[in-house]
Amino acid sequence: MAVGVVAALVLGAAGTAAAEPAKEADFNGDGHPDLAVGGPYATVSKQADAGAVGLVWGSAKGLNAKKVGTIKQSQAAIPGEPGEYEMFGWALRSGDFDGDGYADLAVSTPQEDRGDEVPPGALFLVFGSPTGLTSAIRLDPPPDDDYLGWFAGTLTVGDYDKDGFDDLVVGMLNDIDNPAYLIKGKADLRKPGAATFVPVVTPNPPWSIGDPAAGDINGDSYDDLVVPRRYGQRTEALVYFGGASGLGKTPQRQPGSGYYTATGDLDNDGYDDIAFGDPSARIVSDSNGLVRVWYGSKNGLDTKRGVLKLTQLTPRIPDDPEEPDGFGAAVAIGDVNGNGRADLAIGTENESIGKILQAGKVFLIYGDAKGIVPATARIDTFTQDSPGVQDSVEDHDTFGTGLAFRDFNGDGLAELQVSAPGENGFEGSVTILKGAKSGLTGIGSQTYTPANTGIGKTEAGFGIGLDK
Repeated sequence: MAVGVVAALVLGAAGTAAAEPAKEADFNGDGHPDLAVGGPYATVSKQADAGAVGLVWGSAKGLNAKKVGTIKQSQAAIPGEPGEYEMFGWALRSGDFDGDGYADLAVSTPQEDRGDEVPPGALFLVFGSPTGLTSAIRLDPPPDDDYLGWFAGTLTVGDYDKDGFDDLVVGMLNDIDNPAYLIKGKADLRKPGAATFVPVVTPNPPWSIGDPAAGDINGDSYDDLVVPRRYGQRTEALVYFGGASGLGKTPQRQPGSGYYTATGDLDNDGYDDIAFGDPSARIVSDSNGLVRVWYGSKNGLDTKRGVLKLTQLTPRIPDDPEEPDGFGAAVAIGDVNGNGRADLAIGTENESIGKILQAGKVFLIYGDAKGIVPATARIDTFTQDSPGVQDSVEDHDTFGTGLAFRDFNGDGLAELQVSAPGENGFEGSVTILKGAKSGLTGIGSQTYTPANTGIGKTEAGFGIGLDK
């Protein structure tokens, strides 16, 4: 059930009157995207692993490092109180769930203590306004779902019926019978009891789902839901197509997916394509990692074109597969150079750099008219030692654990958010690599941490929660 709207929560400078629809991740309607990062292991009010979210406000020049804020349960406007091991900020997604023209933020707390109610977990919707994120409701798990925990372990946003309200798919990571629920966006979503949970029915359990994504795979202008799932060593993709009545009940099924998912038009043909990261895949040893790319078509996944498999054995992709590199620990799709063709970023969170263990590395494969073609594509790599990056490689930083593209300065060139939750003994960080016509670059990049976003110096795992 939903808990009602609570008192105002002033977390940002005033914006202007919002236009419809809301701009991506623009919480105060000033026309510029804002940055939200989850640190689910932050100590809050002396409660270990209570969790917090750091905010950086956008401007015409990009993210403004001098305007930051936090969201945490020690604030009066957030329902409940911080508790040990609750992990507020584990997963984040922004969208305009109530259709008022201001982006809202969904925040998961998969181990929220609900007193006598077990198992734990809660989802918070923090609503945008002209003064930023100003009010919140709490949604508890469906009362008739006998799941095993990790409610809202994954979150996915899309407008599946094109009604102008963003919808939220909530993943139940340990539930094989009802692994996901749809919460439809609506104007009165803030009212108690307005939010409803509709099961996303998956065929033939007991498969477990990974981290889904939304995109227009068949080019009909409705968002579709892409769900990766696994049973033992088998993986498959489920694509639920959107339409005037919302998500269809019978998905397209295709063997071969992963755990992490990204969508975007890699070959500029009008259909969104899908990248699946499978960091635990065995290539020559355990957890070398694999990325699969499926192309979209008017019929959904283009099975005639087939799947593209990428590993560190693929010719021209740098380095060799080693245990436990985790190639594909994150995937993201965006256009960094403004040529109209999206590019593919791949995180390898446990890649060692020389003698520096599990420092992490990011690969960027540029798209062309044929999509991702490793034999001819430009391929760049980035570490915390790359020119301009405000950091350096260290053991266990895990740079590349999370990836997300967003154009923060409005120049049409996507910046890449790269999380390193292991930075500085698990304090964590997020680096913003800049898009440019010459390609992605560390020159002019920014790095955010719990300390410089107002959370404080704490082992937060900052960057585990990334608004994709």
